[in-house]
Amino acid sequence: WSDDIRKKGYKQVFNPANYNSRVAFAMAETLSGLGVKRVVAFCENTDYGIGQAKAVAEALKKKSPNVEYHFETLDRTSKDFTPAIVPLRSNPPDAVLMMMLPPAAYIVMNQLYEQGVAPSDKTWLYDGAGLGDYPDFWQNVKEAGKNLIEFGLYHPNMGVPKLGQEVGKTYQEKTKHEPNRLIYQAADSLLLVVEAIKNAKSTKPDAIIKALESMQFSGVRGSFKFSEEPGVSYHQWVDIPYVTYQFTEVGEPVSKTTLVQGPNLPLSVDKLKKAK
Repeated sequence: WSDDIRKKGYKQVFNPANYNSRVAFAMAETLSGLGVKRVVAFCENTDYGIGQAKAVAEALKKKSPNVEYHFETLDRTSKDFTPAIVPLRSNPPDAVLMMMLPPAAYIVMNQLYEQGVAPSDKTWLYDGAGLGDYPDFWQNVKEAGKNLIEFGLYHPNMGVPKLGQEVGKTYQEKTKHEPNRLIYQAADSLLLVVEAIKNAKSTKPDAIIKALESMQFSGVRGSFKFSEEPGVSYHQWVDIPYVTYQFTEVGEPVSKTTLVQGPNLPLSVDKLKKAK
């Protein structure tokens, strides 16, 4: 999801998946709707984590410039994050943001919960990494995941195109598991390359690149054309659809979560519930 690779303008790189600036826009919009005043983010020490934390800072400056925001970079190989978490007990922020991948992300969530920091009646917990649809999410976080606000790329009620519905149904029939964002991302990536080869009438790299730059693609998540604007948007699906949802019960599947925002659903922060 790191924006940095597209900023370099490599013509061989195309991204039909999500990107940090998209997450930052979504998070800033939700935080603004919640009316928070003070926000702390925990990000992992990678291009992804630090990049997302910085992108949220920029997005908040535009959307809610009066929000006090800072982020702490955590070592993703660590097992103990309490030195960063404990100080928040005496001065809890309105929201804690997560920009980390497992296993470190799960450890941070559990330690935030154990210390009574978030989710709590004072502090929202908001994840920007899409952790909620990982197969091992609930077995690792349990009570710590209840009331988590989640940035996501798939929810069955978001309005999936017919092709996407067919892919999801086939996947569920074969695996007995609910479809998730990675299934749709993988399907689009495969179909996109096949379509580009057909349009290029060639498998030579330059011909495929030219086809990818010019074609309008209709896939399992919607239709798009790669942007040629320099910077973060270069060769990116700029308007990739996303969702915001909240877990309200331990073990809750994504399909049962409260959908707060979607491609055709305006943000409804009144649906969000604080922990008790």
